[in-house]
Amino acid sequence: MSRATALPVQVAQQQSPPDLDPFFSYLNDQKYTLWLGDDRGACGYYIDPTDVYEQGNSRFTTAKISRGMQGTACGGVLEFQVLHADCGATQLYQYVRETEGDPRFRGWQRLQMNLSDSTQPSFPTVTEQSIAKICTLPAKPMP
Repeated sequence: MSRATALPVQVAQQQSPPDLDPFFSYLNDQKYTLWLGDDRGACGYYIDPTDVYEQGNSRFTTAKISRGMQGTACGGVLEFQVLHADCGATQLYQYVRETEGDPRFRGWQRLQMNLSDSTQPSFPTVTEQSIAKICTLPAKPMP
């Protein structure tokens, strides 16, 4: 086959990325609306008040972590974490992936956490208020 009779090569047009602004607006304005407080790095912890699960005295929920109320040190960050409020012991924990070993088999670490806000920089007070917020929300049984 000569060049003149060869089939033309089709150039695939590159698709533009999807517009995620409506999705991010939904996450920020409709789903993760209850601000619990900021961590030491000025990252804000926001939860969906309708998505809390209970097991005994414990409540579990997912937090959206992004720039907090206290500053911009956490600007550009968007991640999600499982939070555990122990309503009996008044402790707040976050679950993070273990950093050692094969990533396919890493487990979870439960770390105690503390939160603050710009009006009450005392970590224990704000953390206790955050636990109270979580523990008084209507909760679903663990699946």
